[in-house]
Amino acid sequence: MTAPTPTENAPKQTLGPIQRSVAALLTVCAVLLLIEAFDLGYMSPLGPGAGFFLLWAAVIIGVTSATLVAWPAGKDLEPVDEEYWPERIGAVRIVGAVLIVACAAMALEWLGYRITMLIFFAAMFVLFGTRHPIVAILVTLGGSFGVYEVFTRYLFTPLPLSSFGFF
Repeated sequence: MTAPTPTENAPKQTLGPIQRSVAALLTVCAVLLLIEAFDLGYMSPLGPGAGFFLLWAAVIIGVTSATLVAWPAGKDLEPVDEEYWPERIGAVRIVGAVLIVACAAMALEWLGYRITMLIFFAAMFVLFGTRHPIVAILVTLGGSFGVYEVFTRYLFTPLPLSSFGFF
């Protein structure tokens, strides 16, 4: 006789009304994103257009969320092991990374690309830790000032400038 595996003892999960409501809201958002993607254009003379990424993101979000909305009400989801969920430090890092990305997106137009990316990379290295501070400094400077120079000088792609006028 064998011992039961942890997944056999785990409680079954079903989609509740809150999960279905969130999935329905995401489906509506995906449709709106899809409409916007068609307005932006899928292709341009130089390659993928402004709506290329948005269209595929909307399709992935829409299919996933519509699948959850259509999931049979009585059908159980696969049980989840306790090992699936991150430990406390992992959860802090996940939430921290999402917050850093959101703050960087909001600050990009105001601080400009170079300053925003300098702060972004530095914050990510502090959040996730680094073993080699020299490497962290080089990546931070290269990712902010180096990438800016390559994109503006050689690829002729304008990146946001700081509203302060000096970066």
